[in-house]
Amino acid sequence: MINPATLFAPGTALGAMATYSGQVAALHKRYGAAAKRARSGKALMKAYRAHKKAHESLLKRHLREELSAAKRKGRALDKKK
Repeated sequence: MINPATLFAPGTALGAMATYSGQVAALHKRYGAAAKRARSGKALMKAYRAHKKAHESLLKRHLREELSAAKRKGRALDKKK
């Protein structure tokens, strides 16, 4: 049996993808497969919690990258003046 906590770990196959939307799609595909495999409500909730944690981690990283890109661009614009 596959452990959902390791299935949705942030450093697994999700790190190799280039775009945020691609990573989210892969995350949802894995969650869907884990939800189908669940044989009890407890197993389903365990998979959901692992999915939620991975989703929050991915979003936090994505927003951090966007903020740094915006700051970098802002500094470059300020230098032009």
